[in-house]
Amino acid sequence: MAGRYERIMLNQVEATILEWRQRPYITEQELIRYFDQFLETADKFERTDAASFIRHRLERVFDRKINKKWFEDDWLPHLLDLKGAVSGDQPLSPREVRQTMQNEAELKMNDLTVPDLPVVLIVDPDTTYQTDMKQLLDQHAVQTGIALTVQKGIELLDSMNPALVIVDEQICEEAEETVCKEARDRILSESIPLVMTIHDGKAERIAELYDSGVPDVLVKPFDKRVFVSLIQNRIRMSRMVKAQITMDDLTGAYNRNAIERELIKLHKRHAAATLKGYSVAMIRTDYPETNKDPYDYQVNDLLSVKLVEAIMREKWKQDLIGMYKGKFVLLSPEGTEQDVKAVLDRAEDTFTALIDQDDALPSGMTFSAGVAEAGEEAEPPKKTIFHAEKALRLAKRRGGRTISLYSMESKQDQVNDEIVLIIVDDDRVVREMLTHHFTKRKVIAGRPLMVKTYPDGLSFVEGDWYEKDRQFIVLLDGIMPKMDGIEALQRVRNEYGQSNIVISMLTGRKGDREVARALSLGADDYMVKPFNVREVGARLDRLFERLNAL
Repeated sequence: MAGRYERIMLNQVEATILEWRQRPYITEQELIRYFDQFLETADKFERTDAASFIRHRLERVFDRKINKKWFEDDWLPHLLDLKGAVSGDQPLSPREVRQTMQNEAELKMNDLTVPDLPVVLIVDPDTTYQTDMKQLLDQHAVQTGIALTVQKGIELLDSMNPALVIVDEQICEEAEETVCKEARDRILSESIPLVMTIHDGKAERIAELYDSGVPDVLVKPFDKRVFVSLIQNRIRMSRMVKAQITMDDLTGAYNRNAIERELIKLHKRHAAATLKGYSVAMIRTDYPETNKDPYDYQVNDLLSVKLVEAIMREKWKQDLIGMYKGKFVLLSPEGTEQDVKAVLDRAEDTFTALIDQDDALPSGMTFSAGVAEAGEEAEPPKKTIFHAEKALRLAKRRGGRTISLYSMESKQDQVNDEIVLIIVDDDRVVREMLTHHFTKRKVIAGRPLMVKTYPDGLSFVEGDWYEKDRQFIVLLDGIMPKMDGIEALQRVRNEYGQSNIVISMLTGRKGDREVARALSLGADDYMVKPFNVREVGARLDRLFERLNAL
């Protein structure tokens, strides 16, 4: 019987290690409480060596008056020693502990180079069952995550992105009904296959679960071969569905909706301190000065495919590449700005090599990127995205082929946040109305705003308003004395181009001819007088997004 008890205790320790590794740290009180509970088990099973070891650690090592944070490097040696005490082995020496942890770190690094294995999350209070299922699935190239409570299972949904979830009915009976319903609804809403395991195989109970929306029900004990076949079948279906609803057909990158969902998950984990942090990179190709048309969509599609392929080859396993606001975005859980920069540095070399191998693509292609790390206070995801976009704009202004880190830029070097809104109209009432509205509004698309006005086209084009490192939105009246809007539009486009200036014509004419002429000469939009100032603000928000997509 001693062998059976020993196995039960070792399984408990192994399950605890697996669970704690999903967290950034544990508290000292949690560690002490675990050892207290394990001491009761050791005494119950008459494992005197283990009980003696635990008492020594509780009396000599842990301090019940202090509740410090214990990271994996801190708590893992104690649990490895506990396993040794249970099995009769000598506790590991500090050098052996370091070597064990180093080997595991190397395994994690090596894991980055192997195919992405599916993850199955098992939510079940039975640690022996958990361990048996883990060993079984490991033999079939399936990773497992373990949760001993429903609440922990909900947390792991965000951190593990499982391909399938197995929930024991008993654990739901022990938890609050609302918590179980939240978990089930969350799993099904994200198109994750759900398998419910039950102990009562009555047809009425199985039918009840199916009626409630549970896709698959297994009665314990079940045939392991059937179990493995079911899991593999559902994982294949899950991947097909996921690819259809979350992936870009052309590149295989995540689409915008999927990226936004992942950002929300990262933010929740960061705010709950189950994730140390994360970083975001915004990426755009640098089109070289060649004879090829930069608006050749076939070429651009090929470049997008090559860029995603290069990043997919070099990114960390847990990183995600997707599309967001007309750019590529890389999300890196746990990654710092420097970590992401190292990935992109490698990806740049790979991207260049892929381009050089394809005669249909222009040689010398590179990309620029801006990288930002989420703040310690778990700032909103949009703010982290905004910081990454700022860093990308700076990289582009420096000539491209640059990876700019938001935190490394001084205030003087960062892109000026302030947008300059220029109102050019000979009608004083219009100028004052728009100035009052936007001065009170203060922002365009979340960016701070400065307003300038000119009474005619000539004073505008001859003014000293232009700065190459600023971004401008111009509201330009079509009919004015001295110089009309069409001539002013031509002068601005000929002199300054359009890389950092968006122009919207203000016109009282409803004829298509004048509108068409302005658009052909470089206007980005037009608004017909009279207009609602609130609608003007909404239009300018969209114009600003267009400016940043150039």
